[in-house]
Amino acid sequence: MYGVNAYFLLFAVATYLKLTNHSVKAANARNQSIDYEFTGPMPCQENEDIFGYGSLTKLNKDMYINAIDVLKKNKTAESEYIYVLCPNTIFDIDKATRRSGVHETIGIFLNNTIIRCGKFDTNAFGTCIVQGGSVQVVYPPELEVRNTVIEGITFTGGKGYGVAAYSHPSSDASFINCTWIENDAIYAVVIYYDPNYRENKGQRRRNLLETNKNKDGMINSRQEFSDFVGSVSLRPTERQLTLGYAAMSVQFTRCTFSDNVFSEEVINNQGGSLRIVETTFINNIVDYAVIGVAYGGKLSMEGNTHFQDNVSPFVPVFVDNDSYLNLNVGNTGKNNVGLVCEDGIFLEKENSYCMEGGKCEGDCCKFGDDACDRFGSISKEMSPGKPTEDMDGAESSKESGEEEYKISTMKAPESAIATYNDQTKTVKGLRVAIVLLAVALVLVIGLLIFKKKREHAFLGTAPDNVLD
Repeated sequence: MYGVNAYFLLFAVATYLKLTNHSVKAANARNQSIDYEFTGPMPCQENEDIFGYGSLTKLNKDMYINAIDVLKKNKTAESEYIYVLCPNTIFDIDKATRRSGVHETIGIFLNNTIIRCGKFDTNAFGTCIVQGGSVQVVYPPELEVRNTVIEGITFTGGKGYGVAAYSHPSSDASFINCTWIENDAIYAVVIYYDPNYRENKGQRRRNLLETNKNKDGMINSRQEFSDFVGSVSLRPTERQLTLGYAAMSVQFTRCTFSDNVFSEEVINNQGGSLRIVETTFINNIVDYAVIGVAYGGKLSMEGNTHFQDNVSPFVPVFVDNDSYLNLNVGNTGKNNVGLVCEDGIFLEKENSYCMEGGKCEGDCCKFGDDACDRFGSISKEMSPGKPTEDMDGAESSKESGEEEYKISTMKAPESAIATYNDQTKTVKGLRVAIVLLAVALVLVIGLLIFKKKREHAFLGTAPDNVLD
């Protein structure tokens, strides 16, 4: 009996010391921050040996406080900022937003930010589920953020843009072992940059600043962040520049995009550098292409990246005549449905207007054929200038009005000519419209049945906690 009591006493003391240590860290951070109290990671319900976040609101507040300390208070940045999410947890953006009153989109503000599901156990990957929201992750255009990683997260139930990668062109982001599944949205990922969108909406911006000051005259940045999120989720309008600013670099490694319906593309890359490694695109329905690269964008695909059973009114992968296919090695495709080039990457020719629904001609580069890689330096890009590091604006980039920040859309052509190495193929859009509609309808019905059967079970794992 004595041995048992001693064991429980030692366990209680150890737990108390852990909590005390985290409370001290939280208190120190709280003294250095404004508006919000730093919470810090806490023992996860499923496994108290893991200290992490089971609340989306607490995660966002702590990330905000760390950013304020560095960007506004000039505190020396840490070598890395690791935010561990508690495994087997659903992070519901819509529910958290209703409770807090601001959009609980995840904002990436600092270099070397790492958001990971679980601590080190890869078996936890996929069980941290970010659900709902018009925008799920934002990289704000005011900031340059480097060496950022999101690992092992599942994104589902999105209604607008999953990832809005809008930061300065010197920024980079990596997604490792992440999954996008059962989203009915506009895009899963958008890569885009325009440093002048605040200036273009200057009057509205000033009005927001006046209405979001707290009692001390300081800007309530988290509220502004909330005011911007909707702007990313509205169906975009046409971009004015044919070739404008470069955008940031984004890499996907061992990721999966499956069973989604998007009113535009899975990934839209306008001027950025997109690298895809060992990633799968399967059973997605899109309104243009699975991947669209335009306005000086760059695309690299390798490591057995695979496209299967995707339905598009045009092609699986599109690269416009201002953009580049830098690498196409070891990739495969199967049973994709489209207008032309269902088994490869469509490289638009000069004097074509494939994004405007007009004349459309291009070369079809089969998946894995590195003979048609198209390199080039972009000399017409506009200078992006330096990032403003305006934390107020960066925070508000999650929350502004829906009309404030928009990107161009792409319209599928009615017909296209794809030139292969040994043949030329012409397919009229009208000819395949009925087939596309029938296949899309079957897939949509299948998705609805699939959702009802699985409920909250994603990737074979049913989360035990549903938290904000």
